[in-house]
Amino acid sequence: MKRLVVILFLLSQLYAQNCSLQIKGRVVDEHDGTSLELASVVLVDQQLAVYTAADGSFELKNICPGSYHLAFSHLSCETKHMYLQLTSDTSIVFMLEHHDELLESVTVLRHKETLNKTAATSSLQGEVLAAKMGENLGTILRSISGVSAVETGAGVSKPMIHGLFGNRVEILQNGVALQSQQWGNEHAPEIDPFSLQKITVVKGAGALKYGTRAMGGAILLENDLMPKDPHVHGKLHMAGFSNGLKMALSASLEGGIQKNPYFSWRVQGSYSKSGDNKAATYFLNNTAREEQALNVQLAYIRNQFNTQVQYSFYRSKLGILRGSHIGNLSDLEEAFQREEPFYTEDKIQFKIDKPFQEVYHNTLKINHLQNLTKGALNLVYAFQANARSEYDIRRSSNQASLALNLLSQEFQSYYSNSKANFKYEIGTQFQSKVNYNSPDLNVKPLIPNYRKQVLALYTIQELKLEKLLFEFGARYEYQNMLVRFYEDQNLINNRHLFNNLALNAGFSTKLKKDFTYRLNLSYVQRAPEINELYSNGLHHGAAAIERGNPNFDKESLWSFNQSFSYLKSDLFFIEISPYFQYFHNYIQLKPQDLLELSIRGAFPVFNYEASKALLWGFDFAMQTQVAKNLYWNLKSAIVRAKDLDAKENISFMPADYLENSLSYDFAFHKKLKELKLNLVGTYTWQQVRAPVFDFTEAPPGNFLLGAQLATKFNFKHLGMQVQLEGQNLLNKSYRNYLNRYRYYADDMGVNLVLRTTLIF
Repeated sequence: MKRLVVILFLLSQLYAQNCSLQIKGRVVDEHDGTSLELASVVLVDQQLAVYTAADGSFELKNICPGSYHLAFSHLSCETKHMYLQLTSDTSIVFMLEHHDELLESVTVLRHKETLNKTAATSSLQGEVLAAKMGENLGTILRSISGVSAVETGAGVSKPMIHGLFGNRVEILQNGVALQSQQWGNEHAPEIDPFSLQKITVVKGAGALKYGTRAMGGAILLENDLMPKDPHVHGKLHMAGFSNGLKMALSASLEGGIQKNPYFSWRVQGSYSKSGDNKAATYFLNNTAREEQALNVQLAYIRNQFNTQVQYSFYRSKLGILRGSHIGNLSDLEEAFQREEPFYTEDKIQFKIDKPFQEVYHNTLKINHLQNLTKGALNLVYAFQANARSEYDIRRSSNQASLALNLLSQEFQSYYSNSKANFKYEIGTQFQSKVNYNSPDLNVKPLIPNYRKQVLALYTIQELKLEKLLFEFGARYEYQNMLVRFYEDQNLINNRHLFNNLALNAGFSTKLKKDFTYRLNLSYVQRAPEINELYSNGLHHGAAAIERGNPNFDKESLWSFNQSFSYLKSDLFFIEISPYFQYFHNYIQLKPQDLLELSIRGAFPVFNYEASKALLWGFDFAMQTQVAKNLYWNLKSAIVRAKDLDAKENISFMPADYLENSLSYDFAFHKKLKELKLNLVGTYTWQQVRAPVFDFTEAPPGNFLLGAQLATKFNFKHLGMQVQLEGQNLLNKSYRNYLNRYRYYADDMGVNLVLRTTLIF
């Protein structure tokens, strides 16, 4: 009888529950606010799905009170999720980022970053970024017009913007500059792309907030916002590459705490391993590599403040092409002329032999955002430890030939506020670096020990008047660097003091509804870095002898950037971005008409030299819908660089290229949400504007064909994305002018990639 009473009671409660609630809303494009028709809105917990009407509206009816997960998606959009506690009828306006490559807004820690809106910017995020997972950062960014990659063999690259890279392009992860041995061409950034949700490239010198090292541009790397959902969710990325038989795996979990809704957490880790890469007709001996990464984030977000702690670890071990380390001068001269490098073998190897390099990087970041009655205050502390070791083939022991350790700390504080049509931000930054060589190597180090402190003050102001947006920025930096080294058994202490100034002004306007014009003017001074001043010896990874000049003065840049863009929904987009850059004391690494023999082998010689220089060019991007679901994309970039003192071209500038692609989107099954096919053809011309002297001629032009096929599956609590990609499908033998190993070997041959992502 008691059991019957309980059953009747439960049934009465069930019928008494109000299951007539509604969720109404609209789905709009975050880029321009236009309504998105036929967007999918799924109540995941009940597998209830609807599509939006022409005005973007949707309606879900007859829902019981409770906790629910909503999924929003649209063609060419990343699927977004929302956690909702439903107690009454609810209205939602949900924004999907429908133009991933065109977005200009950046959100870090739920604080709107004061990004220069008059500078040309491009973004990769969501599914666009996921479709490139398993690649390194430089390779990923090459998909943006105006961005190239400086390479040292296959798999080792760093981004180049408008012909500038290294010490002139700042890389920031969640608002903190990466502090590592980035001066080396073959020192790839210690970044795990699997951990990133969005990458934004700010082109030109307008990114003065991020330091004078960003005179060529800034690359902003962001993790996803911390979750509000108390449940545990995760992602599993898997990628396999035929070339090198590379396997890459990444897993992440995130969620909140049921008993305390203000706490959230995320843990992400990745691992990849590959064997020797293969050119079209031969293996590239000793180019295997291995990488591990870990990222942990904790957040406490409540009312008016947001505190987050993040720790990340990165390790890589990568082989250096054996054919780039030559024993004598005659063999080195022969190596420059060979079709096939020395020490080539006929099978793949996974063992990493000497020469190789190994890098460890640790980062701890603490951020506190306080929303005040007027404005917001952001406080940041970051600690980074970087250890780089390089191993020479001619050392019989397991001792490194080069071991550098860099410890850095950074403090930031900035205040932002807005009043009607006026916004501003003021801030201060302090950096401290200690770089030292391991003392027990018994070799002359490539760069000496040094300590460096940087104190900076800056302001950014924005004024909006109807269709006009004006921006102004100013930055002052004081740098103090103490360098210590031995010369003729005497300890030398050299101090370098620099006062640097950066100014930026610009405006943007909508001349018509769909047409935008931007103009940005900048003046930036940059202090020379340690490698430009004091490099002196063999740089193992670059397989070259490099020498600096301690008498260099600071570098000055006058920059003029424009951008013309026209956007008509999904039907047509075009953007042309010309730029002009004049340098005083432009510091460049120039090849010398000299080969040098040492006990470690024979190597080409490069010297750092300073001169007046002029760089100019333009970026071009276009997308148009040529038929229903069929899109044509066109991208190109041109860079011209002149050494005005030597009256010759500057070395190591990207060659002209033109990329054509056709993409088609279609679906034919309710479980097969979206199927995309993309064909890409890229022609790169020969770099005919190389300097008078180089060790070999610039390689001839080449045409590369690629293709991607991607689809998505949707299950009750599981999303699945699958992509098959082919790179260099014609298996062309070619050499890339921006690859330092072009002196010795061809670039990678055909490569098939299978990527799978599970979202739960």
